[in-house]
Amino acid sequence: QPADPNVVRTNIYVTDANDQVLRRYAQNPSALSSAVITAQAAGVKLETQHLVPMPRGHIVRIHNGRQWVADGRNLRWSPTMRYGLTNPAEAVIRFDADIDMLEPVGEGDADAGIYVAAGSATYWFGGKNPAEFNKSRVSRHGAVPRSSVDVPGTAIGQDTDDDVTVWLSRSGNYVLAGGNGKLTVLKASEAVMPDADSAASLFLARNGKKQIITTLRGARGNGLAVTDRAVAHVVHTPA
Repeated sequence: QPADPNVVRTNIYVTDANDQVLRRYAQNPSALSSAVITAQAAGVKLETQHLVPMPRGHIVRIHNGRQWVADGRNLRWSPTMRYGLTNPAEAVIRFDADIDMLEPVGEGDADAGIYVAAGSATYWFGGKNPAEFNKSRVSRHGAVPRSSVDVPGTAIGQDTDDDVTVWLSRSGNYVLAGGNGKLTVLKASEAVMPDADSAASLFLARNGKKQIITTLRGARGNGLAVTDRAVAHVVHTPA
């Protein structure tokens, strides 16, 4: 009998002779502890074997029909269209530091993939199928947690009306996430922001001005920063 008293029915799955595909044979009341198999199974294929509820995570994204979850140092994913479930033994990639950022790019095309920032590096996982991921380190800087934001491409000089993803690198610069693992540093020659424990970003368009606004928590670092203030003295000279 099931350990959960709320279970009232039990599905029975069997394979055909010399086969490995489990199909539903019957659905019995949970009070029955045995069943006699007298014919081949004609029911639906079992597709949730070894799957468990997805663990809680601090970052959750949906990409290419899968749920992606950052759980501490672990990147987990669900089977296609099986949101909330995962295979804990196979559907996981572990990093040597907590995951600070998880952002997917593209949907089903050749440039699609996922950016992951953990510790002092940012990685690219290219491809639609996790089993065939092409992994590479695309930056020697990580990302400030929760600093990513979606921005209209045209607002930052991109030739697209679609939203693009931008985040604050631990180098102090905003980074634009492109397809196929291509990162672009924005305003690299201008003032930079200090590193921080976490951040919150938004895109604001008002009165013809378009801005990415980021607030920092636990900011640290020295040198010029966009949070610095300049004071100008205006001197009036009589004509």
